[in-house]
Amino acid sequence: MTTNQNNQAGLESHLKEMGEENNQLLLELHRVQEELEQYYLRNEELENAGRSASPGDIALAKGWVDDELPDVLAESHRFQALVETQKKIYQLEAQNSLTAKLGNILIRSVDSPGSLLSVPGKLGKIWWTSSRQTPPRLLGGKGFDKVIAAYNEGGLDAVEKLLVGVVVSPAMRANAYTALARHLASSDRVKAAEAARRAHALDPKPYRLKWLAFKLHDAGDVVEAEAMLDILPPDTSFSDSEARQAGRLRYEAKNARQRDAKQKTGFSESRAAMATKLTNLEKARDAQAKLAAERAREIDGLKKVRAKLEAEKSTLARWQADTVRLAEERARKIDELKQTQARLEAEKSVLAARQAGTASLADERAQEIDGLKQALAWLDAEKSALAERLAETVDLADERAQEIDGLKHAQAQLEVEKSALSEQQVETEKLAEERAQAIDGLKQAQARLETENSALAARQADTAKLADERAREIDALKQMQAKLETDKSALAGWQADTAKLAEERVREIGALKQVQGKLEAEKSALAERQAETAKLAEERAKEIDGLKQAQAKLETEKSALAGRQAEAAKLAEERARKIDELKEAQAKLDAEKSALAGRQAEAAKLAEERARKIDELKQAQTKLENEKSALAARQADTTKLAEEHAKEIDGVKQAHAKLDAEKSALAGRQAEAAKLAEERARKIEELKQAHATLETEKSALAGRQAEATKLAEERARKIDELKQTQTKLETEKSALAGRQAEAAKLAEERARKIDELKQTQTKLEAEKTALRTRNQISARKNKGDDDIDDLIVDLEMFFTGKAIVYVDVGAYVGGVFLKIKRMAKKFRIHEAHLFEPNPVSYEQLLTNLAGSSGSVVHTYNLAVSESNEANQLVKAGSMTKALSNDVQIKNGPSDIFVVDCVGLDAQKSIFTDGKINLLKIDVEGKELDVLASARQLLATQSVDILYIEVGFNVSGTQQTYFAEIDRLLQSFGYRVLRIYEQKEEWMSDSPLLRRANIAYMSEKFANAHPLTLMRELQDLKARLNELMASDSKDKK
Repeated sequence: MTTNQNNQAGLESHLKEMGEENNQLLLELHRVQEELEQYYLRNEELENAGRSASPGDIALAKGWVDDELPDVLAESHRFQALVETQKKIYQLEAQNSLTAKLGNILIRSVDSPGSLLSVPGKLGKIWWTSSRQTPPRLLGGKGFDKVIAAYNEGGLDAVEKLLVGVVVSPAMRANAYTALARHLASSDRVKAAEAARRAHALDPKPYRLKWLAFKLHDAGDVVEAEAMLDILPPDTSFSDSEARQAGRLRYEAKNARQRDAKQKTGFSESRAAMATKLTNLEKARDAQAKLAAERAREIDGLKKVRAKLEAEKSTLARWQADTVRLAEERARKIDELKQTQARLEAEKSVLAARQAGTASLADERAQEIDGLKQALAWLDAEKSALAERLAETVDLADERAQEIDGLKHAQAQLEVEKSALSEQQVETEKLAEERAQAIDGLKQAQARLETENSALAARQADTAKLADERAREIDALKQMQAKLETDKSALAGWQADTAKLAEERVREIGALKQVQGKLEAEKSALAERQAETAKLAEERAKEIDGLKQAQAKLETEKSALAGRQAEAAKLAEERARKIDELKEAQAKLDAEKSALAGRQAEAAKLAEERARKIDELKQAQTKLENEKSALAARQADTTKLAEEHAKEIDGVKQAHAKLDAEKSALAGRQAEAAKLAEERARKIEELKQAHATLETEKSALAGRQAEATKLAEERARKIDELKQTQTKLETEKSALAGRQAEAAKLAEERARKIDELKQTQTKLEAEKTALRTRNQISARKNKGDDDIDDLIVDLEMFFTGKAIVYVDVGAYVGGVFLKIKRMAKKFRIHEAHLFEPNPVSYEQLLTNLAGSSGSVVHTYNLAVSESNEANQLVKAGSMTKALSNDVQIKNGPSDIFVVDCVGLDAQKSIFTDGKINLLKIDVEGKELDVLASARQLLATQSVDILYIEVGFNVSGTQQTYFAEIDRLLQSFGYRVLRIYEQKEEWMSDSPLLRRANIAYMSEKFANAHPLTLMRELQDLKARLNELMASDSKDKK
């Protein structure tokens, strides 16, 4: 007892020391913050002093906050949360863990002999409560339904009251709170987190702490959640989704801490004020420099004006002398231009007379050319019309030929299918005979099958006779076709009908082209969606690559931590042999103390770095003060320079006024000379314009005459060419008319042949349908589990273009899998898992799958059951039935065998993405056991479509009753899609339904695949394929 008190006192002292050290660390951080605030106030005072000393200057920024201060405060917040969380978790583990309880029992047992004798009873009670794994009915069984009902009535207090009244282990009570938290996860995340916290308090295990962290994250408490993740043991495992959520949690917690730290320090406001003041200072400096540059430009401009005035003065003197000389030369040129004008007037009248004659000739030739052009246009139009008719007739003839070839091919194909159906009928009869020999005990069924076989034989003879008659009819049709070939010349009068039919075909082609255009637009839209999907897939791939890299990094860190943990574990094992549990706790506290001491040292180091950065800021402030004084000196120099420039401007202005006076005197004299020069220049310009006009008219008349002569020659040549073209077109017109008549005749013959072949095809289709119906009736009794044609058609609607995961429980010899693989054209099986417990059937399954390619196939000689215990099975013909484990098989028949069992939920990891697209179950009465082994898959609706055999006789044992299967699947959100392959009570010759195969679909999959949309997409794809096929056919 004394030792226990000493150890307890030591633990409390260590906790007290840890609290003191944390408080000291916080005091250091507060001291650093106070020093930064003092520097801020000091800078503000310096700024106010500078503003009062020089009001015109721009003040420097104040209140600088270092970049790393919010990070330091955020990290301090993280450490505080981590320490608080560690304290809480340690207290919970010390109070509620199983080891703590056992330790308390052993420690208290040494107080007295009576306490020592009570130890076995206490240990037995703990063992009894801990060993119970199934929740009692008072709590609602596995689902803890009564716990959830108690919460709905009175909240968590009612749940606590219910749990206190039931004697269960703390782990079971924690499970109850966990189930309640899962129930509340989607409706009330805060209450769900509280329930998870209570579950961990009752059973402080690492996995419950991890789950509590995630629930706190969902509730918004990211800081405490991150601290809980940090104190988890290093060997705690995380799934991919948990690792991603942990990454998001840490990221959000970091942002929250930094956001709080920035709000406390006013980081953004201080930085914005500093940036604004620096910007104002730069603007003021730029304004001063701009003012100095403007003054310098003004001085340069005044100097240039002075030099320009001096040059204009000398230029005016030269202009006066040049004006007198120019006036004399203009007078002589005026006389010469008058003589030239008279001569050009005479030449103009002569050229005008010639132009009139040329214009009349050009008009006549133009009229002739217009007439010839109209005739040529008419001939071209008629030629194009004839060419279009010829092309249409040829196209129509080609279409008729193609239709005839298609009908002939269809006729040949029908003949082949007809022979295949006959062979299938023979095979059906053979199979019926074999099964009749195999079933000795069913004499009545054998007699009925023999009667049906004789009827099928008679029908086969009738079919052979009918085939001979069809062959004779085909020969008669061929003779009739030869006779019609001889009479084809008499059908020339049908040309008008052919033309009308061709027009209808053109309209149909136009309508098809519109549909094709619409489909092309839809195709382009789908292509754009596909491109967006591909782009999104690339982005998702990049994100996945990033996550994979992060995962690889975490795996590396995890392996390193695992190595360290192994070393620590080895050391702990050595210590465990020497030290008891209380000393281990003391060692742990000492380790935490040393860790806190290291953090304190780091905080002191960080404080020194902050002090160094503060000194650097002081130096920067001193530098800014020096730059400010330098700017003030530059401003004084600029002011002095501006005064000097003002004096120079005044001198320049006086010189400019003197030059203006001299300029006005010279301008008066120049005005008189300029007036005389302007009069002379006006007369000279008038004469020049008249001369230029005459020259232009002369050259224009000469050019027109040359063009008219050239045009007349070209028109004569074109007239000759048009006459030759007209003759050639007349010849081509007559040839086209002959070809059109021949094409119309050929089209009529082809149309007649097509009608005959269509009639023949219709007749053969009717015969084929009748033969197929008789064959189906005769083979209906011999259908097996692979009669899934209708199922494949329905699956193609929902799985078009997909590669699916297929699971077959009760695969037998693989008939269903092979038929789906062979007949499904619009989807494929990418991955197949086939379970068959019967070793004989399993060997035959492997034989049938040998050589199969295109799919990844996994086969298992195992049974599927909710229990993992081995089961006894017995062969019963083509079926395998289960026996009770109570039956002894030491000297039993050789048909009884033992097989291992697995559950589908346990095999979830072998399916790609843990998902099944199509699940087929045929286990002869054990369907509920198989469904029970897939509860997790069904609860999460990870199975899209389920194809299962059900019975409709409640007392039957070979199939499970439909209502039981439907009730279970409805509880998981599955509804009936369709009912297939219905079988009557054939043993008693009753029309009542014995069994059927039913397809169920999950609600999640149904909501993602609306029926109307699926049908429209299927129709569009079919039409698109037809158009693509017709396009490829046209290209050929």
